[in-house]
Amino acid sequence: MPKVRVNFGLNYDDWTKYQEKFIKFPEKVKKATNEYMHNDARNRMINSITKEMPISTDEFGHIRDKSRYPNKNHAKKVTWYVSFNFEQAVTIENKLAGGKKNSFYYLYFPHEGTDSTNPKRHQDKNPFMERAVNKEYNHIVTGLFNVIDREIKEEF
Repeated sequence: MPKVRVNFGLNYDDWTKYQEKFIKFPEKVKKATNEYMHNDARNRMINSITKEMPISTDEFGHIRDKSRYPNKNHAKKVTWYVSFNFEQAVTIENKLAGGKKNSFYYLYFPHEGTDSTNPKRHQDKNPFMERAVNKEYNHIVTGLFNVIDREIKEEF
């Protein structure tokens, strides 16, 4: 089953700034980064991805008829993700547990459906998750450095 996953990474300039702080205060920076990435950054990324998530429409641009899929909830309205906390990082991906009817495997091809009889429809995934996280990049980095600076200042 297709899985969509997004990871957050710092660009070169921000990474250099982060390394400078980490070299001087490794334990404080690690603690602040873990707390921020596993909570605030994770929640910001999930909210942004959910907002960016497309809802399938019919050929006229109307949201698909719920009567055809009466037990199907759209991912935007429920918890569609699983997140994994790593050392100074977080990963978010679509839920696959529960089988085809109640998992969110279809997010891999949000505009193309998951019709296995037509392989052309599965050529490219829609990078809506990456777009959403990129929109939040500056907010996440600013928040991260604010949390790190607060943690470092507590030492003095």
